[in-house]
Parts: sequence; structure tokens; C-alpha cells
Amino acid sequence: MVLNLSYSSAADLRSCTKKYYYKNILGLEPKVTTSALTVGSTIHECFEMYFKKVPAQEIIQHIEAVYKEGLTRATELDQERMTIDRYTCLGMWTNYPFSEMEFEEVIPEKEFKVRLGSLRGVYLKGIVDGLVRRQGRWWIREVKTTSLDKRAFQSKASVSYQAAGYMYGIHKETNSKLCGVVYDVIKRPLLRRGAHETAEDFGKRIFADYARADKKEMYYDRYYSYRTEKEIQEFEKDMVILAGDLRRRIRMGNWFRNTDNCFTFNSECPFRKVCWEDKPDPGLMEALYERRKA
Repeated sequence: MVLNLSYSSAADLRSCTKKYYYKNILGLEPKVTTSALTVGSTIHECFEMYFKKVPAQEIIQHIEAVYKEGLTRATELDQERMTIDRYTCLGMWTNYPFSEMEFEEVIPEKEFKVRLGSLRGVYLKGIVDGLVRRQGRWWIREVKTTSLDKRAFQSKASVSYQAAGYMYGIHKETNSKLCGVVYDVIKRPLLRRGAHETAEDFGKRIFADYARADKKEMYYDRYYSYRTEKEIQEFEKDMVILAGDLRRRIRMGNWFRNTDNCFTFNSECPFRKVCWEDKPDPGLMEALYERRKA
């Protein structure tokens, strides 16, 4: 049996094995994604275009196209959310301090798929936002949108398994020496919508807030996160144990729920509505999910 693990699938398995089962064994994807995912993925796409030298106006058009398409199939409630998200993305992007994005060399989005330890048929795969060379040293570059303040984000990033996994994968894939991960961080707005404020007006207020010179340091940050060789080795050990546990679960069909993770970051798990039924209603499954293409 060939197993392909990634940071996100490993995180699913650690947080709730039932979620892993729906998402990675059955290959289900929710038809409606959360606001955080929409904004984050759009900003990632914009940076990928930027480093591929796509003209600035085309990147703005891409943001507009993402939300125009989304609005055509959104519910009334989702339309308000997406209107606000559109202005959030435009504000994040058009006011980004691009003068700080100068590197000696840039390799845009980089994929890897490497054997995990000495295990047969088990691979770790992933995609990093890019590789950059700064002062003669190579770093993994990651863009993150977050609601955390600087100290909280840096504390979390300093122990992130995602960073360790990326360094492990890129090193094995390219045999290159990496210093760590450089995070370009964009903070999500903390403004509150007024009781009588339309989604359009609130979105415009968010857009204007990103343009304020006195808010630059609050909204934009760069953080360098290092990993020692020992930390990378410990990551490999932990993932090998996790892969063994996964093989046993697949063989035995043993997937338990972790209700502590039904709600995280104020968002409901996309599989909560069906995970309590041994045989969920087919109509409900079809309404909520689609099968990921192999």
C-alpha cells in the first residue's frame, strides 16, 4: 500500500481521525469553503503571479475574477461575506510593502515528494510558496494571513511542524542547505462591522484601513524562523510513527471522532453534519460535498 502524507493530512489525522477519513480516504471536499481559506488562497495565488512577473493590473483582475465567480453561486449570507472578503484581499494586496520583497534569487512555488525515513511506500509531499536567496543563504518563503498578533504568530511559527516538514521535504528533494522559513505575514482586519453598515460600506472601510500609513507595521510583518538538524530529525521520527498508526487504521477501519475539534478558530468542521451517522443520507452528502478528482 502506497501512502502519501502531507502536512495538512497529518494535521487532520492528529486532530480527528474521522475528519481524515472523510477528507483523505473518501476524498470529500466541502462545496462551501470558509472565509479564511478563500482570502488566504487568493493572496497565495497573487504572490505566485507576482514572482512570475505577471503585470500588476492582471493580478488585481484575478482578485476581482475570483470573487465575481464566487458571488454567482453564493447564498445571500455568503454574498455579504464574499463582498467583505473582496475588499479585504484588495486592501491586503494593493498596500503590500513590495519594496521589502527584493531577493537575490527567487524560485516560485516548489513541489516535493520524498520517501519518509526508510519506510517502504510512504511519501511526504507538499508545495512551498517558494525558495528565496538572501545574503547568499537559501530560505523557504511562506505567505501567511492571520488574525494573531505578532508575538502570538511568531510563537506558533517557531514550533510549526509545517515549517519542519517543508525543510525536511525540500532538503531531501534538492539536497540543498536551508536556513529556515521566512514568513511574510499579513494580518487580517480587526475592524468590527457597524450595526447599520452594509457589506459594501464595511468592505470599503477595511480597504481604506489597509492604506493607512500608521497601520503598516500592524498589518504587515516578516519573521525568520530557524530549525536545527535535531528538530528535523524529530519531525521524521514523529511522522514515521504517525504513518504506522495510519496503516493500522486503514487496515482495521478504525476512525474515531475528536469533538474538541468540531469547532476551531470559530469555524465548524466541514464534516460535522455527517460524521455522527454510520451511513449519512446520500442526498445530504451530495448537497454538501464533491469527490476530489484522483
